[in-house]
Amino acid sequence: MIAEPFVHTATSPAPDGFADSDEVTAADTGRLSAARLAIRADLLWLPKAGNTVEEYEDAWATSPADDSSSDHFACAVTDGATETSFAGLWARLLAEVYCAGGATPAALFAALPVVQATWREAVAAIPLPWYAEEKARQGAFAALIGLSLVADPDADGGQWTALAGGDSCLMQLRGDVLLTAFPIASATEFNNRPTLLSSEPARNVGLADTLGYVGGEWLPGDRFYLLTDAAACWFLTSYEAGEQPWTILDTLAEPADAPDFPAWVAGLRASRAIRNDDVTLLSVHV
Repeated sequence: MIAEPFVHTATSPAPDGFADSDEVTAADTGRLSAARLAIRADLLWLPKAGNTVEEYEDAWATSPADDSSSDHFACAVTDGATETSFAGLWARLLAEVYCAGGATPAALFAALPVVQATWREAVAAIPLPWYAEEKARQGAFAALIGLSLVADPDADGGQWTALAGGDSCLMQLRGDVLLTAFPIASATEFNNRPTLLSSEPARNVGLADTLGYVGGEWLPGDRFYLLTDAAACWFLTSYEAGEQPWTILDTLAEPADAPDFPAWVAGLRASRAIRNDDVTLLSVHV
Protein backbone atom coordinates (compact mmCIF):
# COMPACT_ATOMS: atom_id res chain seq x y z
CA MET A 1 0.00 0.00 0.00
CA ILE A 2 1.04 3.61 -0.48
CA ALA A 3 1.22 6.18 2.29
CA GLU A 4 -0.59 9.46 1.74
CA PRO A 5 1.74 12.38 0.92
CA PHE A 6 2.13 14.87 3.75
CA VAL A 7 3.62 18.34 4.11
CA HIS A 8 6.83 18.59 6.09
CA THR A 9 8.31 21.87 7.28
CA ALA A 10 11.14 20.70 9.48
CA THR A 11 12.94 17.46 10.30
CA SER A 12 10.97 14.43 9.16
CA PRO A 13 12.55 11.13 10.25
CA ALA A 14 10.65 8.49 8.35
CA PRO A 15 10.53 5.66 10.89
CA ASP A 16 8.94 7.89 13.54
CA GLY A 17 6.39 9.27 11.12
CA PHE A 18 5.16 5.86 10.02
CA ALA A 19 6.07 3.62 12.93
CA ASP A 20 2.46 2.60 13.54
CA SER A 21 1.58 2.02 9.89
CA ASP A 22 1.98 -0.98 7.61
CA GLU A 23 1.99 1.30 4.59
CA VAL A 24 5.02 1.87 2.39
CA THR A 25 5.94 5.47 1.68
CA ALA A 26 5.58 7.34 -1.58
CA ALA A 27 6.37 11.06 -1.30
CA ASP A 28 6.32 14.04 0.99
CA THR A 29 5.87 17.38 -0.70
CA GLY A 30 6.15 20.82 0.85
CA ARG A 31 6.69 24.40 -0.26
CA LEU A 32 9.11 26.11 2.09
CA SER A 33 9.30 29.92 1.90
CA ALA A 34 11.68 32.50 3.30
CA ALA A 35 12.22 36.22 2.79
CA ARG A 36 14.22 35.78 -0.40
CA LEU A 37 13.97 32.03 -0.81
CA ALA A 38 11.03 30.14 -2.28
CA ILE A 39 11.91 26.49 -1.81
CA ARG A 40 9.97 23.51 -3.02
CA ALA A 41 11.26 20.34 -1.40
CA ASP A 42 9.96 16.95 -2.56
CA LEU A 43 10.87 13.73 -0.79
CA LEU A 44 10.74 10.17 -2.12
CA TRP A 45 11.86 7.23 -0.01
CA LEU A 46 11.47 3.48 0.18
CA PRO A 47 12.95 0.70 2.35
CA LYS A 48 14.81 -2.27 0.92
CA ALA A 49 12.59 -4.87 -0.71
CA GLY A 50 11.60 -7.34 1.99
CA ASN A 51 12.14 -4.86 4.83
CA THR A 52 9.59 -3.00 6.90
CA VAL A 53 9.37 0.77 7.33
CA GLU A 54 10.87 0.34 10.81
CA GLU A 55 13.96 -1.21 9.20
CA TYR A 56 14.52 1.80 6.91
CA GLU A 57 17.94 3.25 7.86
CA ASP A 58 18.20 6.34 5.68
CA ALA A 59 17.10 9.68 7.11
CA TRP A 60 16.63 13.31 6.17
CA ALA A 61 16.16 16.72 7.72
CA THR A 62 15.48 20.30 6.67
CA SER A 63 15.93 23.60 8.46
CA PRO A 64 12.75 25.06 10.00
CA ALA A 65 10.55 26.80 7.45
CA ASP A 66 8.57 29.03 9.79
CA ASP A 67 11.13 31.85 10.07
CA SER A 68 9.88 34.48 7.63
CA SER A 69 13.06 36.54 8.03
CA SER A 70 15.42 33.79 6.96
CA ASP A 71 17.43 33.97 3.76
CA HIS A 72 18.99 30.57 4.40
CA PHE A 73 17.81 27.01 3.84
CA ALA A 74 19.58 23.77 4.78
CA CYS A 75 18.73 20.14 4.16
CA ALA A 76 20.48 16.80 4.45
CA VAL A 77 20.08 13.16 3.49
CA THR A 78 21.92 10.42 5.36
CA ASP A 79 22.39 6.70 4.82
CA GLY A 80 22.91 4.44 7.84
CA ALA A 81 25.24 1.49 7.28
CA THR A 82 23.08 -1.63 7.62
CA GLU A 83 25.83 -3.80 9.04
CA THR A 84 26.20 -1.53 12.11
CA SER A 85 23.88 -1.25 15.11
CA PHE A 86 21.16 1.42 15.36
CA ALA A 87 22.37 3.01 12.15
CA GLY A 88 18.97 4.55 11.41
CA LEU A 89 19.04 6.48 14.67
CA TRP A 90 22.57 7.71 13.97
CA ALA A 91 21.62 8.71 10.41
CA ARG A 92 18.72 10.79 11.73
CA LEU A 93 20.87 12.55 14.33
CA LEU A 94 23.53 13.30 11.72
CA ALA A 95 21.00 14.85 9.33
CA GLU A 96 19.55 16.96 12.11
CA VAL A 97 22.91 18.27 13.32
CA TYR A 98 23.85 19.37 9.81
CA CYS A 99 20.65 21.41 9.51
CA ALA A 100 21.11 22.82 13.01
CA GLY A 101 24.37 24.55 12.07
CA GLY A 102 26.85 21.79 11.29
CA ALA A 103 27.14 22.75 7.63
CA THR A 104 30.93 23.02 7.39
CA PRO A 105 33.53 20.38 8.28
CA ALA A 106 34.65 22.36 11.34
CA ALA A 107 31.10 23.09 12.53
CA LEU A 108 30.02 19.49 12.03
CA PHE A 109 32.91 18.04 14.02
CA ALA A 110 32.41 20.61 16.76
CA ALA A 111 28.79 19.47 17.11
CA LEU A 112 29.38 15.73 16.82
CA PRO A 113 30.20 15.04 20.53
CA VAL A 114 26.70 16.12 21.59
CA VAL A 115 24.87 13.91 19.09
CA GLN A 116 27.27 11.03 19.73
CA ALA A 117 26.35 11.24 23.41
CA THR A 118 22.66 11.34 22.48
CA TRP A 119 23.08 8.18 20.39
CA ARG A 120 24.92 6.36 23.20
CA GLU A 121 22.28 7.33 25.77
CA ALA A 122 19.44 6.19 23.52
CA VAL A 123 21.10 2.84 22.81
CA ALA A 124 22.01 2.30 26.48
CA ALA A 125 18.33 2.61 27.39
CA ILE A 126 17.40 -0.36 25.17
CA PRO A 127 17.65 -3.83 26.74
CA LEU A 128 20.01 -5.89 24.56
CA PRO A 129 21.56 -9.36 24.71
CA TRP A 130 25.30 -9.35 25.42
CA TYR A 131 26.33 -9.90 21.81
CA ALA A 132 24.19 -6.97 20.64
CA GLU A 133 25.71 -4.78 23.36
CA GLU A 134 29.17 -5.71 22.11
CA LYS A 135 28.26 -4.80 18.54
CA ALA A 136 26.69 -1.51 19.66
CA ARG A 137 29.92 -0.56 21.42
CA GLN A 138 31.59 -0.55 18.00
CA GLY A 139 29.32 2.34 17.00
CA ALA A 140 27.03 3.12 14.08
CA PHE A 141 28.09 4.59 10.74
CA ALA A 142 26.35 6.71 8.13
CA ALA A 143 26.99 8.67 4.95
CA LEU A 144 25.96 12.33 4.79
CA ILE A 145 25.16 14.77 2.01
CA GLY A 146 24.06 18.21 3.11
CA LEU A 147 23.07 21.31 1.13
CA SER A 148 22.90 24.91 2.33
CA LEU A 149 21.41 27.74 0.26
CA VAL A 150 21.87 31.45 0.97
CA ALA A 151 20.01 34.15 -0.95
CA ASP A 152 21.86 37.13 -2.39
CA PRO A 153 20.16 40.28 -0.98
CA ASP A 154 21.14 42.32 -4.03
CA ALA A 155 20.31 39.94 -6.89
CA ASP A 156 18.27 36.93 -7.91
CA GLY A 157 19.82 33.69 -6.81
CA GLY A 158 22.62 33.24 -4.31
CA GLN A 159 25.29 30.86 -3.11
CA TRP A 160 25.20 27.20 -2.14
CA THR A 161 27.56 24.92 -0.25
CA ALA A 162 27.52 21.16 0.15
CA LEU A 163 29.17 18.89 2.69
CA ALA A 164 29.71 15.19 2.00
CA GLY A 165 31.00 12.26 3.98
CA GLY A 166 30.61 8.92 2.21
CA ASP A 167 28.77 8.09 -1.00
CA SER A 168 25.46 9.92 -0.78
CA CYS A 169 25.44 12.54 -3.52
CA LEU A 170 24.28 15.98 -4.62
CA MET A 171 23.32 16.84 -8.21
CA GLN A 172 22.69 20.42 -9.39
CA LEU A 173 20.64 20.94 -12.57
CA ARG A 174 20.01 24.12 -14.54
CA GLY A 175 17.48 23.29 -17.19
CA ASP A 176 18.72 20.00 -18.60
CA VAL A 177 22.39 20.71 -17.85
CA LEU A 178 24.02 18.79 -15.02
CA LEU A 179 26.27 21.40 -13.40
CA THR A 180 27.46 19.47 -10.35
CA ALA A 181 27.77 15.85 -9.29
CA PHE A 182 29.33 15.70 -5.81
CA PRO A 183 31.21 14.02 -4.19
CA ILE A 184 31.05 11.27 -6.84
CA ALA A 185 31.02 12.31 -10.48
CA SER A 186 30.94 8.89 -12.19
CA ALA A 187 29.04 5.67 -11.53
CA THR A 188 32.32 3.75 -11.68
CA GLU A 189 33.51 5.52 -8.51
CA PHE A 190 31.01 3.76 -6.22
CA ASN A 191 32.48 0.96 -4.11
CA ASN A 192 31.70 -1.09 -1.02
CA ARG A 193 34.01 0.81 1.34
CA PRO A 194 32.98 4.47 1.51
CA THR A 195 34.37 6.64 4.31
CA LEU A 196 31.51 7.07 6.78
CA LEU A 197 30.87 9.17 9.88
CA SER A 198 30.66 7.23 13.13
CA SER A 199 28.83 7.58 16.42
CA GLU A 200 32.07 6.40 18.07
CA PRO A 201 34.56 9.32 18.33
CA ALA A 202 37.66 7.14 17.99
CA ARG A 203 36.41 5.93 14.60
CA ASN A 204 36.39 9.49 13.24
CA VAL A 205 40.03 10.34 13.93
CA GLY A 206 41.44 12.08 10.86
CA LEU A 207 38.09 12.01 9.07
CA ALA A 208 37.50 15.77 9.11
CA ASP A 209 40.22 16.24 6.50
CA THR A 210 38.56 13.75 4.15
CA LEU A 211 35.11 15.36 4.07
CA GLY A 212 34.12 16.95 0.78
CA TYR A 213 33.11 20.60 0.93
CA VAL A 214 32.24 22.57 -2.22
CA GLY A 215 30.09 25.50 -3.26
CA GLY A 216 28.78 27.50 -6.15
CA GLU A 217 26.07 29.80 -7.45
CA TRP A 218 22.37 29.04 -7.71
CA LEU A 219 19.82 30.82 -9.86
CA PRO A 220 16.01 30.75 -9.72
CA GLY A 221 14.81 27.61 -11.46
CA ASP A 222 17.80 25.47 -10.47
CA ARG A 223 17.12 22.02 -9.01
CA PHE A 224 19.21 20.14 -6.49
CA TYR A 225 18.87 16.40 -5.85
CA LEU A 226 20.21 14.76 -2.70
CA LEU A 227 20.39 10.98 -3.15
CA THR A 228 21.59 8.03 -1.12
CA ASP A 229 24.10 5.77 -2.86
CA ALA A 230 21.84 3.32 -4.69
CA ALA A 231 19.78 6.13 -6.21
CA ALA A 232 22.89 8.22 -6.95
CA CYS A 233 24.58 5.32 -8.75
CA TRP A 234 21.46 4.75 -10.85
CA PHE A 235 21.27 8.49 -11.63
CA LEU A 236 24.87 8.70 -12.87
CA THR A 237 24.65 5.40 -14.77
CA SER A 238 21.58 6.71 -16.62
CA TYR A 239 23.21 10.08 -17.27
CA GLU A 240 26.36 8.47 -18.64
CA ALA A 241 24.17 6.41 -20.98
CA GLY A 242 22.83 9.64 -22.52
CA GLU A 243 19.56 9.70 -20.58
CA GLN A 244 18.04 12.46 -18.45
CA PRO A 245 17.24 10.74 -15.14
CA TRP A 246 15.96 13.97 -13.57
CA THR A 247 12.88 13.92 -15.80
CA ILE A 248 11.47 10.77 -14.20
CA LEU A 249 12.39 12.01 -10.71
CA ASP A 250 10.58 15.30 -11.29
CA THR A 251 7.52 13.43 -12.53
CA LEU A 252 7.47 10.99 -9.62
CA ALA A 253 7.77 13.81 -7.09
CA GLU A 254 4.44 15.27 -8.18
CA PRO A 255 1.71 14.29 -5.69
CA ALA A 256 -0.48 12.75 -8.39
CA ASP A 257 2.37 10.50 -9.54
CA ALA A 258 4.00 9.75 -6.18
CA PRO A 259 2.09 6.46 -5.76
CA ASP A 260 4.01 5.14 -8.79
CA PHE A 261 7.36 5.48 -7.01
CA PRO A 262 7.43 2.07 -5.24
CA ALA A 263 6.50 0.24 -8.45
CA TRP A 264 9.13 2.18 -10.39
CA VAL A 265 11.84 1.28 -7.86
CA ALA A 266 10.67 -2.34 -7.85
CA GLY A 267 11.09 -2.44 -11.63
CA LEU A 268 14.64 -1.07 -11.38
CA ARG A 269 15.48 -3.64 -8.72
CA ALA A 270 14.04 -6.48 -10.76
CA SER A 271 16.14 -5.47 -13.77
CA ARG A 272 19.22 -4.95 -11.56
CA ALA A 273 19.40 -1.32 -12.61
CA ILE A 274 19.54 -0.37 -8.92
CA ARG A 275 20.76 -2.26 -5.86
CA ASN A 276 18.26 -3.53 -3.34
CA ASP A 277 18.95 -0.89 -0.74
CA ASP A 278 17.02 1.82 1.04
CA VAL A 279 16.30 4.54 -1.52
CA THR A 280 15.98 8.21 -0.59
CA LEU A 281 15.72 11.25 -2.84
CA LEU A 282 15.22 14.83 -1.70
CA SER A 283 14.74 17.26 -4.58
CA VAL A 284 14.99 20.99 -3.92
CA HIS A 285 13.66 23.50 -6.46
CA VAL A 286 14.66 27.13 -6.04
